[in-house]
Amino acid sequence: MNRIMHPADMFGVIRTQRNYDTVGLNMDFKFHVEPRDRVLYVFFQESNGTKDWFHNVKIIPSRIEPIDGCGFFVHGGFARVWRSGNEIVLDRLEEKLERRQFAGFQVVFGGFSHGGPLASLAAHEWFARTNRREQCIIFGAPKFAWGDDAVAQFQRSAIHTHWVNPADAITRVPLSRWGFSHVDRTLVTVPGNNIFSVVNINRQHQIYGEHSIYPENWQRAAV
Repeated sequence: MNRIMHPADMFGVIRTQRNYDTVGLNMDFKFHVEPRDRVLYVFFQESNGTKDWFHNVKIIPSRIEPIDGCGFFVHGGFARVWRSGNEIVLDRLEEKLERRQFAGFQVVFGGFSHGGPLASLAAHEWFARTNRREQCIIFGAPKFAWGDDAVAQFQRSAIHTHWVNPADAITRVPLSRWGFSHVDRTLVTVPGNNIFSVVNINRQHQIYGEHSIYPENWQRAAV
């Protein structure tokens, strides 16, 4: 049976795993295998250095090439990073799934912060390649879809869950009035938060590893 790990545990794996592979413009990704649950995770790391932050603020919308239609627009920095290594990531994923030991495995894309949009772009292009609509589970990511068409395209290509702490300042940018949106926004509940909690940026952005903030029926809440 394919069973997805609890989101707090998934976040912990994304944050604590070492030896990420770096491709293209400093895109860090890693495969994580759960043999008992028959799940192959493709994880993307958060910002790791000044190059990542340069791309984080390069927000001018960029068109995703029309791999499945007329194309749509996303955050320009994330699109640039993804294009720099997309073939490598997805080719390696295909190679893994061709091996006998991965027969019947489910693929789950995941990422934190800077890695969230990259996971979503990966899931989208994977769908275009294979027609496989996988789960994409991300944490504390900035907005990256530009316009309603982009949101609809991402929702069509993957089963998205974006766990968001309402006091996480990173999830509030880029601004909605500039046309940016989240593909999904499933809230966690952090006890003690108030209107001033958003100024504690580091704590609020790193909170996703605590089991207590997720609903007991987290699987249903994420659908």
